[in-house]
Amino acid sequence: MGRSDKGMKQKLITFFLMTFLSAASMAQVRILADGYGDAKNGSYIRRSTDSTLLQTTKDSIAPQTKITLFTEQSAFFFPPSGGVLLFKDRNDKSGAVKLLKPSLLHIDTIFYEQIFRSENGYPYSFAVWYAIKINGLSYYTDYQPHDFVAFSHKLPEHQLFMIFALPTGYEDSYAAGYPNHFHAVVFSVKDHMLTLFYWSEELPFNNKDEFWVPESHVRFRDLTDEGVLEIELSGQPGYKAIWTGKKLIRKD
Repeated sequence: MGRSDKGMKQKLITFFLMTFLSAASMAQVRILADGYGDAKNGSYIRRSTDSTLLQTTKDSIAPQTKITLFTEQSAFFFPPSGGVLLFKDRNDKSGAVKLLKPSLLHIDTIFYEQIFRSENGYPYSFAVWYAIKINGLSYYTDYQPHDFVAFSHKLPEHQLFMIFALPTGYEDSYAAGYPNHFHAVVFSVKDHMLTLFYWSEELPFNNKDEFWVPESHVRFRDLTDEGVLEIELSGQPGYKAIWTGKKLIRKD
């Protein structure tokens, strides 16, 4: 492989990283219902993971595995084992479909409907719905997407290594800080297209910090000559792994 070919690969991956990190102008729309901040007694039960409805819903959709441009509205779904339900209407829960595999998605609007407080005051639960698109089709869901990028690094051989997390929030603050439930994702890069190549199960790693600073929380060594990426996440417990170019192998 000539130097010009390698240079072109790096330019392509750098382009995707820059577009991902510089998309602040394409902000999500957030709508707060009247009285959202006034917590009601009780708890909210998500409709998108309703076990009975999941069992009776037969139609499923294919995940989105390709994207040309990352923005701050781009996110990931990592469905639980039984899948996650997507609805055609936020107020009409009929006509649901299932998503069974990890998928890229685009968040159009977030609807903050109500905060609920348990009898002893903690924990809180939240009626929050998302208007999303998967493969260009519109759906509604109250299942929280992974929309926090904890780490991103370009690799040789047309690969982009990323770690997505879920902001878990605190007390009555929904999805504010405390990222957790981390997943590694690797894209292959070709012809100005990112294609999902690999995703991990939830990493056995627990972050207890409100704010995530990649320079403090992530240490890595890019051993290009050996074709591997060594990565370490600082947490309780921490996590060490090697990306071989084909799979992620735990090393701690």
